[in-house]
Amino acid sequence: LQAASAHLSCAARADGDAPAVFYVDNHLRPYRGDEIVRKGWRMQDRRVLPGTTDYYIHDEDGRPVFRIDVPSHDSLSQWLMPIAARLREALGPDERILLAFDRAGSYSDDLAALRDGGFELVAYERKPYAELAATAFDQSIKIRGESYGMHEQRLKNLGRKRGRVRRISLRTPEGNQINVLGVS
Repeated sequence: LQAASAHLSCAARADGDAPAVFYVDNHLRPYRGDEIVRKGWRMQDRRVLPGTTDYYIHDEDGRPVFRIDVPSHDSLSQWLMPIAARLREALGPDERILLAFDRAGSYSDDLAALRDGGFELVAYERKPYAELAATAFDQSIKIRGESYGMHEQRLKNLGRKRGRVRRISLRTPEGNQINVLGVS
């Protein structure tokens, strides 16, 4: 943890006011040996395989910071707060930390827990959500040379008195809608 702490501190302090950004993702690492091990879902193969689930944490430049391997195949949402706590321990109580993750962690309870724990976040919104009319995308942004429609609507209510988070909807050049949730 001490070596990771030094690395994290450098990454976090690289840009004074901005938060330290960390990407969190999980994947099943298949086991091909002769022993019997617990099975888990491997999205890439679209089937259940024996192995262990790894939770990867990278900095905003894609450099690996640390990895947690869990043979019980817990969901990403179950590990977001423990990972955030480990980052907080390494960086200190005053450092801004932003976690970025995919839909696997976009559950209302987890988003509210991270927000209430003082962490910033950005994640894709899980479906179902209302499809917006093309006319609702009242702003435009360029991403890698392509023009995307953008609409920031009212805050997303997490329900059951968990509060709200920011919601930004994007419309791809192909007409698909992507909703991004954030706390920052």
